[in-house]
Amino acid sequence: MSLLGLSHELPAFLSARRIFVVRKRALLVDMAEVEIEEFIDQNRHLATLVDTYRGISESEKHWKARREFLFRNINDFEDPHIDQLLALSMVWANNVFLGCRYSPDLLEKMKEMAEGIVVEDAPVFKTRDEIMKKKKQ
Repeated sequence: MSLLGLSHELPAFLSARRIFVVRKRALLVDMAEVEIEEFIDQNRHLATLVDTYRGISESEKHWKARREFLFRNINDFEDPHIDQLLALSMVWANNVFLGCRYSPDLLEKMKEMAEGIVVEDAPVFKTRDEIMKKKKQ
């Protein structure tokens, strides 16, 4: 059983993933050029599985962005590493929406993985040092 409790869905997920990989290679699809909704329409089973990863407390805005992060990167993670992708998607969302800070190496990896994702009205966070510097001026 996987950490997510989805062991019964993994064979179907892997099948959908293989179809996606074949389509991606055959059509040379670049997720940065394809509308995410178009991708979802073409990969309904994969989209349904990804939707099970939504957190109960995730707003529609947060989920939409994290879901796109998952779709853009799912091809790079094999079955036993899906949990790693889910963790990275949460780290990315926490950085973007909550201002959580992480190591420079991890932030660089997330930046590469999230390339092309546009988050409208993303909050802007200031560090304590930036706030203190402004108060002194």
